[in-house]
Amino acid sequence: PNILILANILYGSSNPSRKSLYCEHIKYNTMNNEDLDEKLKRKKISRRKALSTAGKVATGVIVAGIVAGVGGYYAGASAAPKATETVTKTVTAPATTVTKTVAASGTTVTKTVTTTATGPAVTQTVTATPTVTGAERYFLDKQTGFKIFHDLHSWEDWWNNAPKVGQYKKDPPYKIGFITSWRGNPWQETAIAEFKREARRWRDAGLLADYVHMDSAGSIDTEISNLESMFAMWQAGDLDAILVDPLDPKALNSTIEKIYDAGCPIILWNNPADTTKYTMTVINDDWSYGVNDAKWLVKQLNGKGDIFFFRGLKGYPIDYARSEGALSVFKQYPDIHIVAIDYGDWSYDKAKKLSLDFVSAHPKFDGIYSVGGQMSSGIIDAMVEMGIDPRKPHASEDQNGFMQRCLKYNIPAAASAHPSINCAIALDLTIMLLQGYPVPKMYFFPQPFYTWEDFKKYVRPNVPEGVFVFTPLPDEIINKVLSGEWKDIKWIPEKV
Repeated sequence: PNILILANILYGSSNPSRKSLYCEHIKYNTMNNEDLDEKLKRKKISRRKALSTAGKVATGVIVAGIVAGVGGYYAGASAAPKATETVTKTVTAPATTVTKTVAASGTTVTKTVTTTATGPAVTQTVTATPTVTGAERYFLDKQTGFKIFHDLHSWEDWWNNAPKVGQYKKDPPYKIGFITSWRGNPWQETAIAEFKREARRWRDAGLLADYVHMDSAGSIDTEISNLESMFAMWQAGDLDAILVDPLDPKALNSTIEKIYDAGCPIILWNNPADTTKYTMTVINDDWSYGVNDAKWLVKQLNGKGDIFFFRGLKGYPIDYARSEGALSVFKQYPDIHIVAIDYGDWSYDKAKKLSLDFVSAHPKFDGIYSVGGQMSSGIIDAMVEMGIDPRKPHASEDQNGFMQRCLKYNIPAAASAHPSINCAIALDLTIMLLQGYPVPKMYFFPQPFYTWEDFKKYVRPNVPEGVFVFTPLPDEIINKVLSGEWKDIKWIPEKV
């Protein structure tokens, strides 16, 4: 089914504001045949090509059509627009207006007479920043992925400064290096499983020979060592590309830049780096996560009230984006007061303790904003244990346990998602890159958002509460992975 993601990336390249097929259908395994047929009909791709493994190989046919449709992409991708331009134009001088008052002879009537004279045409030369209609162009030879992620917040112009078509082309099958930031939590384990299942599909299609997985265990030094090891493997001809989830936006820059300058494809997934020297970035729009949740909470509170604000891990890019996105909304409402804010480190236990401290200092509050679902589970449990009605408007994340609690206690809630599928998309785009097809410099995954009314549809009662529900993996695979039975399996099958 992930061919739908590829087709959607390509078909959507000239209209980035479209919703993803995957965003419209939270789980492929629940998409009914009628819905799928209708979507494929609109996208003009047959069910056979979309769903068969062989259809993945046929992606080149889709790409060829898209290249023609993009129109001028090849030139646009290699040349960013000028920061300023000099324009010479002829304009008409402003009109001058003269008003005088005269008295009519022999009467008491006064008349006001206005005459207007138009000045001559003159020529002016102006140097200024050019106006761009529609989506703004970004300068990815100067603007880093980290800057766009945190300061510009969304990606409209995917193709600007993208890798040249065919730049990294080589014959399949390929060998890919895959680096994760730290495993052990349900989100990371789900992401790894999604990568392994996608890798199996490419292996069965004859395009992927093998992959090497290294985990950084939350250590920047370990991640740098992993990058150096994989770079040495690339130099020896044992790898064709490297995928990495950067633990820090700056600490890895010199290593990433060295790899990029040597000609090795270096693909960043899940987090950006503060450099322009990377081949491609595949990330989620966490700024919109914060904005969407905050807007919902403001609406629930009718624009006024006292709220608790739970941040994630200090210094981590995702926390910054989510929190600053939310704060940018709350600042627009002077009657919204953040009476308590602190870092919960995405920890159930720490968020539970913070809740006790917050309530002790501010026993009367109206709503909750949290950048993490596991923290929200701890917050709700703390409120119940303190005898506080948990039915406060609560904006958070798509963690299974949080959604289950909201349904149990009838808590008005909303959830954004940080899809772990982005690592599988990164693999898909890397395979396309190595085949010589056009790929974007940066791909922002559309930010899913749903409210309490949607929770019944997407909650998963048969998997651990730590799971984040926005994943195409079926429950049976999730349970085998999180139980440890399939933790070290090399190739994840389509189903159990």
